[in-house]
Amino acid sequence: MSENLLTELAGAVLTDGLTFANNAVASTAGAGLAAVLKAVMTRREKVARETLLAELANTGRLPVDAEIDDCVAILYRYARAAQEGTARLNLRLLAAVFAGQVREREIVADDFLHYADMLASLRRRDVVVLGTLLRITENAGDERLENAQKIHIAAIGELVPSVFDTAADYNATAAALQRTGLVVGVAMGGGFGPGGAAILYRPTALLFELHRLVDIEGVTARDAAGTTPKETSGHDRENGVSNAEQS
Repeated sequence: MSENLLTELAGAVLTDGLTFANNAVASTAGAGLAAVLKAVMTRREKVARETLLAELANTGRLPVDAEIDDCVAILYRYARAAQEGTARLNLRLLAAVFAGQVREREIVADDFLHYADMLASLRRRDVVVLGTLLRITENAGDERLENAQKIHIAAIGELVPSVFDTAADYNATAAALQRTGLVVGVAMGGGFGPGGAAILYRPTALLFELHRLVDIEGVTARDAAGTTPKETSGHDRENGVSNAEQS
């Protein structure tokens, strides 16, 4: 939906509604709402543009002619997310995915659209869980099933109570993330879950593929600090997760 159409619809609805109620200020109120909506859309566009350029700043190259068609589809989806009021962190994630595609010379609209549908609606704590699981799993040295319990315990130890009040809250968020295909639950025998099996959560191959394009914890830190990719250090990333959750 274009900015003009949105403001016209909103102004017309309010104006017609007030007119129907015989309110003498109908036209003034309608015009005022239209002006407010226009200002909101202008602000969203500015944030989207600045965020995208910041993430693209250190890709080291520009798209070539053969990639333009895919770029147009990607930028259209990104602009739609901005117009719809997608949260700033989520918008930065989408921009970082595109930047990763540019950097890796893998600009494919279908892939971007697939990731965009996963990422645009995530809550901040969802993003924190994804980044934390990735880092802990990589630090574990391998991805064998017997490490699932260590990964799970380490994630809970790090995120409870700094992000989640209880382990049950963490488990609920991790379980919900399975809808994205980025996290999978693994049943471990002898636990406390249904049928004596504990459900432990770990990254999927799809999340590792996304991670090849995007440093999720780096994006979270940059969003909290308002920095560009080049300005974010490893120490900043560690601090950025907790700071982002508090913002």
